[in-house]
Formats: sequence, C-alpha cells, structure tokens
Amino acid sequence: MVPDLGFSTTGNATLVAYSNSVPILATDPWVGSEDHAYFGSWRGSHHIPKSLLDDIADCRYIWYSHGHPDHLNPLSFRRFTGNTILLPDHVGSRIASGLLDDGLNVRVIPSFQWIELADSIEIYCMPTFLQDAALLIRIGEHVVINLNDTGCRTIWQIVKREIARFNRRYFLCLGGYGDTDMINLVDSEGSRILPKAASKPDFFSNLVSMARSLGATHLIPFSSFHQFARADSIWAEPYNTSVEVYEKFCQEHNESGLECLPPFVSIDVHVDKPQRIFHQPVERKIIQPETFGDNYADQLTNQDIQKLTNYFKKIPLLEKNIGFIKFCVGGKEVTIDLNRRKKSGFRFHCPRNSLMTAIDYRIFDDLLIGNFMKLELINVNSLYDGFFNFNYLKSIF
Repeated sequence: MVPDLGFSTTGNATLVAYSNSVPILATDPWVGSEDHAYFGSWRGSHHIPKSLLDDIADCRYIWYSHGHPDHLNPLSFRRFTGNTILLPDHVGSRIASGLLDDGLNVRVIPSFQWIELADSIEIYCMPTFLQDAALLIRIGEHVVINLNDTGCRTIWQIVKREIARFNRRYFLCLGGYGDTDMINLVDSEGSRILPKAASKPDFFSNLVSMARSLGATHLIPFSSFHQFARADSIWAEPYNTSVEVYEKFCQEHNESGLECLPPFVSIDVHVDKPQRIFHQPVERKIIQPETFGDNYADQLTNQDIQKLTNYFKKIPLLEKNIGFIKFCVGGKEVTIDLNRRKKSGFRFHCPRNSLMTAIDYRIFDDLLIGNFMKLELINVNSLYDGFFNFNYLKSIF
C-alpha cells in the first residue's frame, strides 16, 4: 500500500516518505540482496520489494546519513545518481566533495533547521562529530526520528525540543546483540574469544528506554538488517539479530504510551492502523574471500608498509594512547611503532587486498565491522582504549 501522506520502512536503514502518494525522500538506500558491503562480508537480510525499489528510484531526494556501506553503498549508490542527493554538513565535507567532483547533483543541507521538501514534508538534519547524522522528518502532524547509527547523545535535548509539538513521534534506531561492532577477538594463541553478543543481551529494553526518554509514541526497529556472507566472517552469523527477534521483542514490549511496531511497515497519517510489508528473506550464499581479491597468502610490499605507517602515524593523538599496531599478513608480521614508552597495542590478522584497499580509501572502520579480520588486544581492554576508534575516524577529514 502506498501512503497518501506517510512513510514506509524497508531494507536496512531505508525510509521512503510520500506526499500525495508521490515518493519524495528515501534515506540510506542499500540494495543489500544484490550489493555486498564491508568487502563482501555483509549482505542484506531481506529483499526490498520491487514496488519500493521503484519508489526509491523515483524519489525526488536521496539522503545519506554517513559513509558506511550499509548506508552509502558504492554499488547501490550508482542506482540513484539521477536523484538530488542530500548530505549532512559533515566536518571536512569528504563525501560531498567527492560526489561533487564526480559532477553529481549534491545538496549539502543546513544543520539544525527545518527544510521543506514537498507539501507537508520537511526535514531537520543533525550531524554528529563521528561523521554520522540523525534526521527528523515532518510528515503532516507526525514526525519520524531517524537516528540510524548515531546514538544521539550529543543532540538529545535538541531532538526532544523539536519533536514535542507533534501528535505522533516514530523512533527509529540501530539496536541488536552487538555484531555491528568489531567482535572478532582472539587471544595470544589465536583462539577466538567469545563475544558479548553470544549472551544475547536484552538490547531492546534500552531502545524502549531511549524512545520513552525522547517522548516517542512509536518504536520501529531500524538500521539493523543484514547477514554475514563471506566464508571467513560467517562464524559471526549466530550473533546476528534476526527479524524474528525484533518481532518477538516488539510483542513483549508493547506497553501503554509506546507502541512497538515490527520492521518493514507502511504508515499513512490518515489511517490509524500500520500496514506490514512482506519482505522475502535473502537466500544465504557463502562466498569465498578470493571473490573479493583476498588471498591470505599475499604479503605486504615495502610500499604497503610505508602506506600503513603513514596512515596511522597521521591520526591525531593516537601515539599518546597506543604503543604500537601490528599487522599479520601472509604469514609475516609488521609492526608500526607509535610510542615506544607504552607496551599496549593491537595485533590485526587480515588479508592484504582488503587491508590496503581500506588504507587507500581511508575506510579502516569497514574492516573492523566486516569481522573477517581478527584482532588481538595487547595490554588494553578494547579498541576504544585510548579512543582508538574516535581518533582514526578523525583521519578521514
């Protein structure tokens, strides 16, 4: 059902907004059934129905929150280059600059102000310091709170203030057991350490608390639908969060004042009852690393080692917190010394091709999320010790 005035959710983190039954805006369209992400490690968990794919293609505007390939996917992106591309005003404007250089129709939208897109549809964009962004979408007297992967801590009060005047407030946010982070940890013997996601923590209660804190009236699971596909990352699939899990939690948490809806729904502001949209599950296919150019026997060249050294030595503040970073590639280990006074660091076990692609395109975070690269922690408790993740993100500016 196409809403007259409303929205539909689909894919991983895609929302399609309609005015007068015309598709106006789509967010983060990743066609995950066909277009892989994270060096082939991820595929979408469900097919986007053809009618919705057609609507996404017909949207006047496509908004991308950030550069992770389950949001701004380089393969799916080619399907939508005829649309007007809306981008947050990220620090450094890396994404915008690259797309403008390619001659695409890109519009960087102002932050923290309402922008009209069509009759009864406005957006309010809120970038965060980690190069992500949240988006409020006014649809008539309703509002969608699209937090995708942001977490929203730095903009919490702004969101509460801006959504207070709306009749219905739909909360959409990433949530799951934890497989969307780097969980491929090993000990010094190379044996895998069981991730926290193995305990299947009750993440949904936290989503409910967040929604209630903002004053949302509805919660829709979002930005959370993928499967592992590479032969060297398929080990992580048991820690993935299935659509059935979200549906079960929604049933258990439907309480007074907050209605929890299942994934993949259509909302018309003139109709009280949300409509579920059937999504066919994607058949699992395990793909070998060689398909994506990864041969674990390949070794680093001297030029590769110099690139790695330059990349990590340029990251602000990293050398103040970490002593070294080691890479085990093709059976040989390379050490990048950052601070010889510190005995703490990381050892990564990974294939050369994906590693060097990540360095060349400055997307090292994609290797972590792909979870085929292994990580050994040496005298640190996690990757976040010394704000490692935050610091390397700053290197993309």
